[in-house]
Amino acid sequence: MWTTSSSRAELLFVLLIAGCATTPEVAPEAPRAELRAASRATAAPRADVANFDGPIEIASATVRVAAEMPELMQRTGASRDMRILDVRTERPLDLLRDAAAVIVLDGQPLKETIPIDDQHLIAVVPSSAVRGESSIAVTYLGAESYSMSRKRVTVRMP
Repeated sequence: MWTTSSSRAELLFVLLIAGCATTPEVAPEAPRAELRAASRATAAPRADVANFDGPIEIASATVRVAAEMPELMQRTGASRDMRILDVRTERPLDLLRDAAAVIVLDGQPLKETIPIDDQHLIAVVPSSAVRGESSIAVTYLGAESYSMSRKRVTVRMP
């Protein structure tokens, strides 16, 4: 009797050790443990990063009738009586950052701003949005405190 319980205890001990020695089965889609220490390389600082910090100054801004730019009418779905705000900046914009560059019309950011290239933005607005004289600025959404244009440009409705 004593031998039976002893052999059972030994068997349990052997199974316990064998169970600890084997690696548990992992589902194929489960995340794997890291095999080696990952090198936490940081991105190299961009040489032109100074161009992207600070206020976005405007080189020129114009208001056009949408009918003057039929290719943009097709691209944006604008009607003929809408207005296109055409803004060019002095320095290139960082179009890869998380915050979008937007045109600000009379203090209201236009979230529908479309970047044409790194120094050219447009926004399609109803003709009622641009009355008489309007002020235009450019900023990055979420970073208005330091990226808003210092000098606003005043435009007139065509």
